Parts: sequence; C-alpha cells; structure tokens
Amino acid sequence: MAEQNSESNLNLDLILDFEVPVSVRFGKREMTLGDILKLGSGALIELDKSADEPVELLVNQSLLAKGEVVVADGRYAIRITQVDSPADRIRSLAN
Repeated sequence: MAEQNSESNLNLDLILDFEVPVSVRFGKREMTLGDILKLGSGALIELDKSADEPVELLVNQSLLAKGEVVVADGRYAIRITQVDSPADRIRSLAN
C-alpha cells in the first residue's frame, strides 16, 4: 500500500508545474452583436449579479471557489470565502 501511495504522489508531482488558466467572473450578460457594436467609452453594461454577491474563481473554466474582491498592494485580489467540495468540482466538469 505504501508503494502505491508513493507512486500516486510521484504521478501528482509530474503535473504540479503545469499552468492552467485562472479567471474571475463578476457576472455575465448576453447581448446582441448590434448592441455590442454600439458600445463606446463610458458605456455601462449591467451584469446578472449584485455588488454584494461573491465573485467566482474559475480554473480551466470550471468553478473552483467563491470569494470577495479586495485590494492588496494596490492591485485587485480575491479573498476566497468558499471552496467547492471535490464532488461539486467533479460535477462541474460534466457541464
């Protein structure tokens, strides 16, 4: 059994340096192409979330966690408040 665990750890170690896309979703909105072409400087696009709802942290386009936007050293950051369970993450891969 110990040999299997060390083999599993070795296999995991092989992928730990892979880079994956990480993004933050504040909300979304569907718009017609015509409306998008009308956008200009100063235009506002209302999203489907209110300002007090958590933002979503996506890894490889799959939801991993939720959190709140903060400023750290003059840059935007996310304070993670909830991490989805492994079962929820596996279910999200099916979508």
